[in-house]
Amino acid sequence: MQHIPDVHSPAPLRSTEKEEKEKEKKEKKEEKKKKEKEEKKKKEKKEEEKKKKKEEKKEEKKKKEKEEKKKKEKKEKEEEKKEKEEKKKTGKKKEKKEEKEKNKKEKKTGKKKEKKEKKKKKKTGKKEKKEKKEKKKKKKKTGKKKKKTGKKKKKKKTGKKKKKTGKKKKTGKKKKTGKKKKKKKTGKKKKKKKKKKKKTGKKKKKKTGKKKKKGKKTILLRYAGPGSSSPPEHFPPSLLAVRAQAPPPPLSTSLPRRSDGEEGGGGGGGGEEEEEERGEREGGGGGEGGGGGGGGGGGGGGGEGEEKKEKKVREEEKEKEKKEREEEKEKKEREEEKEKKEREEEKEKKEREEEKEKKEREEEKEKKEREEEKEKKEREEEKEKEKKNEVEEEKEKKEREEEKEKKEREEEKEKKEREEEKEKKEREEEKEKEEEKEKKEREEEKEEKEKEKEKKEREEEKEKKEIIVFIVSQIQ
Repeated sequence: MQHIPDVHSPAPLRSTEKEEKEKEKKEKKEEKKKKEKEEKKKKEKKEEEKKKKKEEKKEEKKKKEKEEKKKKEKKEKEEEKKEKEEKKKTGKKKEKKEEKEKNKKEKKTGKKKEKKEKKKKKKTGKKEKKEKKEKKKKKKKTGKKKKKTGKKKKKKKTGKKKKKTGKKKKTGKKKKTGKKKKKKKTGKKKKKKKKKKKKTGKKKKKKTGKKKKKGKKTILLRYAGPGSSSPPEHFPPSLLAVRAQAPPPPLSTSLPRRSDGEEGGGGGGGGEEEEEERGEREGGGGGEGGGGGGGGGGGGGGGEGEEKKEKKVREEEKEKEKKEREEEKEKKEREEEKEKKEREEEKEKKEREEEKEKKEREEEKEKKEREEEKEKKEREEEKEKEKKNEVEEEKEKKEREEEKEKKEREEEKEKKEREEEKEKKEREEEKEKEEEKEKKEREEEKEEKEKEKEKKEREEEKEKKEIIVFIVSQIQ
């Protein structure tokens, strides 16, 4: 027997209701979830919009600030340029004025200095002329005194005179150098020579008496007559020749000549050397004659003619030697005076040249100092200009670098914003894709559930029909 279910049994109906209730609950939950998701999305969108608005506002503020800064910087640059141009104009004017003033001052000072120097040169030239004239006058007046001073110096130099007593060594030739000949160029010196000759004549008279005493230091010559016993070696050749030519004196004529010798010269003992020296010291030239006469008397009372000849020869030789000595002295004095004058003239020339050189050196130093000051000022001005230019260039470089950095920062910010926007878009697209997928899945689930419901309903209807048919069949 088949089991026949009860028609009034509520079991199948309860199952359907439960399922429907569960479905409704699920649907409600899903709707809530959807609503919540939608609300979240709306909130997120609002927040994003707010953020975007805030960022846009910030960016606008930044842009405005940048524009304001740029405007300020441009204004400042324009003002600086104007100030620089004004400074350049005013500076150039000031520099030109200062240069003009300096040039005027330098011209004035230079002209004044030149005038002063010319005046000084004129004054100095006049003074030099006056000094020369005064020196000439003093030389004319005090020439004798100066010559006497020269004598004193010569007396001190006795050693040289002893060496130069011979005629072979003429000191005048040694002192004549080539330089001294070159310096004798003016005609004034010739005139001075004539004046010197006049002065030398006076000197001769004064020098002769004093130097006779000194000349007696030489060896005295004894009588070299025919009756003398002295050897011929100590006598000059002139006397020896006279001695050779003279014949021996006769004995008869010796007595009266002896009396003549006594009258002329001072006694029979005059043949000795000591008495002759005394006679020469005390009586000068006259004593020499007396001594000679005495010598003749002592020699035997003869040969007075030969003695006179020999005396004359001696005197002539002595006079020649004196004249030569005096001439040499005069030459030396002339040369010394010439040398003194030349030395004085050289000293004066050297002093003048040194003064000129000193003045020129001082002028050159002043010029160099002026030029150095000008160069220093120009260098300082150039350095200041360069410093200003460097400061300006550094400022411009800093501004450029700041602008570059700002641009780079802005570009980086823009890049970041773009990347964030891209990421947001990608997230949103992914979310939408997921939502669509979820929707599709839900719809598919719904469709499957509905299909199952329809199947179940169909099957229930079939079962109900079968049950009804079965009941009906049984009833029948």
